[in-house]
Amino acid sequence: MLVRYVAEWFGQIGYDQVDLVGRQVSALSDLLTILLLYIIVARLYNRRVALLGAAFSALAVLQIQQSHFFTVDTIANLFIFLTIYFFRGDHVISGSCSCQRQTPTLSKSRVK
Repeated sequence: MLVRYVAEWFGQIGYDQVDLVGRQVSALSDLLTILLLYIIVARLYNRRVALLGAAFSALAVLQIQQSHFFTVDTIANLFIFLTIYFFRGDHVISGSCSCQRQTPTLSKSRVK
C-alpha cells in the first residue's frame, strides 16, 4: 500500500515504473533501519559498538538483495525497529533493569 501511494504521488503507476519506485522505497527503508539500529545500539552500549553494528547491517548481503528485489521484508524490518525505538520500557532500552528476579515459592497449605 505504501509503495502504491508513493507511486501515485510521483505519477509512475505503470507496472515497470512501480517496480522501480518499490526498489527505492525498499532501499530508503533499509537505510532508515540502519540509522535506527545505530541509535538503539548507541543507547544500549556506546557509539563504537553502534557503528560496528550499523556497518555489519549495511554490508549484509540479504538486506541488499531484498532491497534490490523489492520484497516487503525491509519495510517490515523498519517498522519493527521503529517499535523498538519508541518502546517506552526504559529498563530495556537503557540496559539497566532495577527489578529483582523472584523465584516462585510453594505455600504449605493447599486449597481443597
